[in-house]
Amino acid sequence: MLTTTPTTHQHTITLGDIMSSYELGLVMIAGQSEEAAETPVQWVHSSELTDPTPFLTPRTVLLTTGSQFTTELSDEQARDYVERLQEAGVSALGFAVEIMHDRILHPLIAACDEMGLPLFRVPYDTPFIAITQLATRQIAAIGFERERWSLETQRAISRAALRRLGLTAAIDELATRLGRWVTLSNARGILIHASGAAGREHTSAPWIVAAISEIGERGIRANVTRQHEGERVHLQTVGGIAGVQGIIAVESTQPLDHAEHSALEQVATLAALHFEQHRQLSSGRSQLKSAVLTLLLSGETETAHEVSSAFQHHLPEHDMTLFFFGDTSSLSNERFEQLQTFASQLTEVLLGAHDEGLILVTPPKHRARLSSFCQSLGISAGLSKRHPLAEIDIALTEARSAYRYAKIDRSEKVVHSFEAAMSEGVTSLLRESESAAERARELLWPLSEHDARHGEMLTATLEVWLEHHGQNSPAATELGVHRHTVASRIKLIGELLGRDMHDPYDRADLLVALSLIGSETDPTPQASLTHR
Repeated sequence: MLTTTPTTHQHTITLGDIMSSYELGLVMIAGQSEEAAETPVQWVHSSELTDPTPFLTPRTVLLTTGSQFTTELSDEQARDYVERLQEAGVSALGFAVEIMHDRILHPLIAACDEMGLPLFRVPYDTPFIAITQLATRQIAAIGFERERWSLETQRAISRAALRRLGLTAAIDELATRLGRWVTLSNARGILIHASGAAGREHTSAPWIVAAISEIGERGIRANVTRQHEGERVHLQTVGGIAGVQGIIAVESTQPLDHAEHSALEQVATLAALHFEQHRQLSSGRSQLKSAVLTLLLSGETETAHEVSSAFQHHLPEHDMTLFFFGDTSSLSNERFEQLQTFASQLTEVLLGAHDEGLILVTPPKHRARLSSFCQSLGISAGLSKRHPLAEIDIALTEARSAYRYAKIDRSEKVVHSFEAAMSEGVTSLLRESESAAERARELLWPLSEHDARHGEMLTATLEVWLEHHGQNSPAATELGVHRHTVASRIKLIGELLGRDMHDPYDRADLLVALSLIGSETDPTPQASLTHR
C-alpha cells in the first residue's frame, strides 16, 4: 500500500544526551531498553496535572514532582497516567524525589516498566530549569551545526551548478552531501538524471514510478514523502511558468530536516531555472526553424542556409523529402515533444511550423526511420517524393495530398507517400477487398517474421528498392547502407518469398502487396497492418 508520510523540520536530541550529563545526576529507573537512549527529544516541560497531555507536544520529556499523586496511587491510576503520556508522544518521564515524595511511587515504576515508557529519577538538588536549559543548549547547538552544514552545502551546490554539467553536477553534489541517492524526472516520469546506479535502480521501482507520474499528472506542486512496504522516498516538484515540469526524488530512510530541505529546495530552484531556460530556448529555436521554412518556401534557399547555419543547424545539402503533419493542433503536446526529440537526434532534419501546418524536411536517408517512428506513435503524415531543396514548394504540395489520403485511411498508424496517394487506380479497388489484403499479409509475412527475429529491415529495404526500380545504389543511399548490403537483402527476400526479384510481374505483385498493407512490424500475418 502506498501512503503519504508527513515530514518534520525540528531539530532533535536524544534522551541519552540528557541522561549522560553528569552534573544533573539523573538515574534511569524503569522502562529501560536498548532503544531508550536513542529516543528523540525536542522539548522539556514540567507539569503537576493529573492529565497534562492537552499541553504537550510529541517528543517531549515531562518532569513532575508527583504532587498530583497521593501515596495511595493505585496500579490502575498509574497505568492510565502512563498510557495518556504515551498516546501524547511523550519521550520520557522525570520524577523529582524528596520534594512531595521521598521516592518514586512503586505503581508508577511498575506501569512504566510494563508499558515501556522511560522513567528517570531527578535528585532533590537538580532544578527542573537546569534540565530544560541543558536540552535547550543541546538543541540550539545542533541547530547551529545544521545551519552551518546548510550554508556550506548550498555554497557547494552553487559551485557545482557553475560547472560545465550544471544541473546534473548540482544533483550529484546534493546526493553526496545528503548521503542519499537523488534523481530528477520530468513531469511525465521520464528519468533525466540519477546520482549513480543506486538512484537509477530505485527510481525504476514501479511504486516510485507510479508516485512520480501521479504527481506529474496532477500538475500541483507538492513536497511529500511516500512510503511503500517499508521503503520511503521524498518527492519535491519542480515548478515554473508552465506549471510542474519535473520531480526530484530523494531517498528517505530518515525524514529530511530543515537544513536538508533547504538544500533540496535550492536544487529544485536550479532545476526550475533549467527547465524554463530550456523551454525558452526551444521556443526560440522553433521560431527560427519556422522562419527558415518561410524563407525556403519563399524561394530564398541561400538565405535559409545562412540563417540555419547561424544557429548551428544544417539543411539537406542535396535532395530532400518532406513530411506534412497537418495543422499545428493535429498533434498533442506529448506527441509533438516526442517527434521533436527524435528529429533532433538526426542530422540535417528541420521540423517547424508554417502557415500551411507542421512540416519536417529531411534527407532521404532518414525517411525510413522517420516513417517507422511516426507509425509507432500513430502519427498521421503525408510524405513527398525526392526533390532538390529549392523545390520545397512542390514537395509540400505532394505531402499535403498524401496527408489528405492518410487521414481518410482507416488503419491506426498511417504514413502515406505521395506515390501511393497518386497511384490509386486498380489498386484502390483491391484495397476494399479483405481477401486481397489477407493475401498480401500472407505474402509479406516471412519478411515481417524475419525482421522481428533478427532485427533487420527486409520489408523497408524491399519498399525502397522497388521505389528505385530495383536499383541497388540509390536504394542504399536512401537507407544509409552499402549497396552490397541491399543486394544481399534483396537476394534473401527472394529466397524467403520464393519470388524472382528480376521478374517484372513478381515485382509488381510485391509492390501491390506493399501498397495494400504497408510496412508491417508484427510477425503474425493476422495482425492489423498499416499503409505507408
